[in-house]
Formats: sequence, structure tokens, C-alpha cells
Amino acid sequence: MTLNTYPRIKVFFAFMLCPFFSGVAAVPLMLISILITVFKNSSLIGEVRGGEVFSLFITIPLMAQLIFFLPALVFSLMLVFVKPVGSFKVYLMISVVGAVVSTAWMFGVVFFFISEVENYHVMRNMFPVFLSFLLGGISTWAAAYWCLPKIKNN
Repeated sequence: MTLNTYPRIKVFFAFMLCPFFSGVAAVPLMLISILITVFKNSSLIGEVRGGEVFSLFITIPLMAQLIFFLPALVFSLMLVFVKPVGSFKVYLMISVVGAVVSTAWMFGVVFFFISEVENYHVMRNMFPVFLSFLLGGISTWAAAYWCLPKIKNN
């Protein structure tokens, strides 16, 4: 592979948009959480509107992209400069690094913004951090699998 044939733009945008696609994947989990909350507290049944709930499919991916813009930018630029090629070990390494970066960033967001609220407990707010780890790892693995050039065995 020559220097000019590496798909820099494809790799950059694939990893730059990982938070957006993770946000799309998080929406069904949030819808299940809303349903559980509504069924636990029957006084909320008339309060949840369908249009507001389905607007989550737009707002959550956009907010995820905004919140994770800086780490996604750094991560995608790093991958463009390193120029990895696709193999199982590379996919796994990118997935682990992506999961750790997204988890650290989400833990920072939770700690610095939500810790000011009364009755803050670290363990109560670990679900977004765990979800960030899971979706960050899956989305970066998928982006690596589909967008990195494969090793040619000739």
C-alpha cells in the first residue's frame, strides 16, 4: 500500500462519527428505561408524549456527537496519522482504546457536571459510564472493521 492509497478521509469520518452512531444505538435503551419508569410510577402515564419520546432519535445522537467531539476528533486524527491496516489484533486494540477513551470522557462529564447535584452518588451514575464503555467499544470496532484497509495476503 502506498502513501497515497490509504483512505484517510474515510477513516477520519468513520471514527469521527462513532459517537453519533453510538447515540443512535443508545436510543432504544433509553426508550426501555423510559417505559420502565412510566410503568413503575403510574402517575406518569399521561405525561410522556410520543413525539417527545421519538425526538430522542434526533437529539441523543446529536448530543452524543457534541459531548464526545473532542475525544473523537483526537482519536480519528491519531488513527489517520498512524495508518493502521485491518487485522483482528488491530480491531481489538482500536476497540479497547476507543472504549477506554469514551469511558474516561464520560466519567469526567458525569463527575464534573452531575456531582454538583444534591444526593450525588458515584454508583448511581455509573450506568452512563458503563453504556459509554460498551457503545464506544462496539462502535469503534465496527468502524475499524468496515473502514480500515484490509491486509492483502498474496
